[in-house]
Amino acid sequence: MQIAFLKASNPVEDAHFGCGGTLTGHAGNASAISQDGNTLAIGAPHENSGAKGVNGNQNDHSLYSSGAVYVYTRNGMR
Repeated sequence: MQIAFLKASNPVEDAHFGCGGTLTGHAGNASAISQDGNTLAIGAPHENSGAKGVNGNQNDHSLYSSGAVYVYTRNGMR
């Protein structure tokens, strides 16, 4: 049973959301889940943002392949 659908808040194909590694093929994993299962971090190694900190300017595309991490938390139902 699917309980959630996750995507980047600013989806762009070449950001490689959820892909590990840095070369074509992206071997590896770009996600981590907390021990209690309520927090998930997903990487996008080629996201092009120059934004700084949490909730930075998602329209800033000034740094090529700088990367980003998207953090999701679950509330309530398991």
